Order: sequence, then structure tokens, then C-alpha cells
Amino acid sequence: MLDKAPEESENAGLTVSNANRGPDLSEPCEDDIIEPRANPNHDPRNGRFTSGGKGSGKRKTKYAPSTRTNHSKIKTGPKKYAKLCSAFRTKYPDAKQSDGLLSFSDGVYIYKAIAAENGGINIESRRKIK
Repeated sequence: MLDKAPEESENAGLTVSNANRGPDLSEPCEDDIIEPRANPNHDPRNGRFTSGGKGSGKRKTKYAPSTRTNHSKIKTGPKKYAKLCSAFRTKYPDAKQSDGLLSFSDGVYIYKAIAAENGGINIESRRKIK
């Protein structure tokens, strides 16, 4: 009978590409894929990216106008203002300043606002939903 145990023990720990090379594993075989594996953007000490970590801070919104153009009685931050403008324009897409006070909600508060000419809103009042 054929015994495969010696053959398997000779190739123990070898991959398919280097099993046919013989005892000297330092020279590449013709069907090996040789490519550099080091990423130049990684720090060799800890393996992390070397960008400086600027992406971990709080991001600003790029859609909210400055506070000078928002003449609301209720002042909000830029991110909250952008979300409220989006909720208002979803409910009233063609609202004009002449339409007067219109109410909308963000799930926590009911707001009454007037559409502004710059595409934003002027929030006049805010009431908590009970």
C-alpha cells in the first residue's frame, strides 16, 4: 500500500507556492506573485495612518447659513438649524414669506416658523411635545 505520511511531514508548514521549491525557500519560484506589502501611509511603529488624526473632531455643517442671516427669535446651532430647515422644506416645499407662520415638528418640539427669502426659516416659537 501507498503511505503518504512521510510526504506530508516533509511539506509541513509550507504553502502551495513554496512546497515545490525544495529546501532553499529564499529564491522565488516563477509562478510566485512578488509585490511590496508596505503601505507608505502607515507609521511603522504602530501601524496607524500618519495623517495626524484630524478626522476625529466634531464636523461643521456646510449647509447652514451664518447666524447673521438667521433673524429668528429662537436661536439654534448650525447643525440643528440645517435639520429644522430640512424638516420645514419637506413639509412645505413651496412656502413663501407671505404665507406667514407655519408649524412643523422634529419629533421633540413643535416649531412655528416663517419661510425666509434665502431658503432658510425664521423660527418664531418652540413648544415641547407632551
